[in-house]
Amino acid sequence: MREAIGNSYIYGMVIAFIGIIFLILIGSLSYSRVFKIKTRMIEIIEKNKGYDDNIVRTEIDNYLKNAGYSVIRTNDSGKCPDINGTKAINTVRNYDYCIYRFNTVKGPYYHVTVFISFDIPVVSSYLRIPVSGETKIIFDL
Repeated sequence: MREAIGNSYIYGMVIAFIGIIFLILIGSLSYSRVFKIKTRMIEIIEKNKGYDDNIVRTEIDNYLKNAGYSVIRTNDSGKCPDINGTKAINTVRNYDYCIYRFNTVKGPYYHVTVFISFDIPVVSSYLRIPVSGETKIIFDL
């Protein structure tokens, strides 16, 4: 009887270990996908020399749709936080990302934050993991 209890304890440890490895794998795949999306959004903003045009917004939304980024805001849980007193410039949007514009002496640059999505009913409303990046300074506006 003692060996049966020991085997079930080891089986429980193996299942827990496999579960932890599975969660790490899902997290790293989600992070790499969102990192790629953030990098492409920065490239679109730099290519168009800003986020002021409606063309840039449409291009970013089309890219997010084609990339499979399925986080669509339905409530106020997707609000963008202020960064150093600066509010996000993309207030009307379908996807959960934030873009901020900072002006410097040399010219403006943009700060992009994209959030990792988890499609788990209870967890997705409380867990927002940001992935952020910045553009280069845009000189010729």
